[in-house]
Amino acid sequence: MLRKLLYVVLALLGLAISSAAWAITTNVTITSGGKPLPGTKISLTVHEPGKPPHTVTTHTSKQGKIRVKTKETHAEGTTVDVTVSGGGTVTVPLSQLTGGGTLEVGTPGSTPTWIPDLPYIGISTGITGTKCPDVRTIEVISLGNPDDVGPDNTACFSSAFRGSIYAGVSRMLNDRWLAGFEVDVGLSAHDKTQAGIPGLPIFFPPAVSANDSTRLKQDWDFGLRTRLGYIVAPNWMVFATGGVAFTNVKLTVNCTAAGACGLFGLTPFTASHSRVMAGWSVGAGLETKVARNWNARIEYRYIDYGTFTATYGVPANFATNIAVRLRENLLLLGLAYQFGGS
Repeated sequence: MLRKLLYVVLALLGLAISSAAWAITTNVTITSGGKPLPGTKISLTVHEPGKPPHTVTTHTSKQGKIRVKTKETHAEGTTVDVTVSGGGTVTVPLSQLTGGGTLEVGTPGSTPTWIPDLPYIGISTGITGTKCPDVRTIEVISLGNPDDVGPDNTACFSSAFRGSIYAGVSRMLNDRWLAGFEVDVGLSAHDKTQAGIPGLPIFFPPAVSANDSTRLKQDWDFGLRTRLGYIVAPNWMVFATGGVAFTNVKLTVNCTAAGACGLFGLTPFTASHSRVMAGWSVGAGLETKVARNWNARIEYRYIDYGTFTATYGVPANFATNIAVRLRENLLLLGLAYQFGGS
């Protein structure tokens, strides 16, 4: 009998030790405006990926503390909605609570409900305006000899719809500020053809040059940017963004028998050059949470891709050396799904 009792005691002791191994208990101080909230009703709703959410209700102590008990087996990406009675809700990673310390919930009624530290993916569409204020012929080469052309800047502009996929991740810096990284890949249908070849109207009558053409085409683009956001109200955030941008550009020069080539008695030609241009971008936007895992945004971006220079034609006969400076303005609407926290 004594031996059986000893086995029971040892079994209970082993269960207690194993429970201690996976249970984590910490004390977290709930503050508002930097001051503890004593005797306040707090609801904790745990959102663990792959499981239904569950809620626990408690009250802060006289010192504004709550006791948080969690398991080591909680999945990565688990978040907790901390709701203050009569106030708002702030969403934090579970690891922030298990680490103890202080949790600032902000001013009651205006606390943010953003889901931090989780990746998102979305789609966007909008209008893009490509501007090339300097389509400039550096020199015209005829029979192998370069000729100065003087100032001959030709401006071009085209607008088109643009669709893109974007993805990123953000991290809360405190209860209002967040920072993160974002990438996007876009497709547009920029295709602008202008009469003439830049620089040649200086040498030929406009009626002759008008029979030639210069075509600028832009298709895909790619960007890698940082984002800095500020939560201005529950479910509303303003953000600034900046980084690097790339795009694929193709310039085609068409010299016709009725244009410059015919006037020179040369064989007509069509010459093209493609280039992946690299530049920088800056922008800003407004983002809102339309559902727990869905964010919508409106965003403006300005991009300067720099200058693309190439020679078109055959220098031994007739060619032009053209430089194109490319800029782009984007106005986009986006919708993104944020993983986890459901």
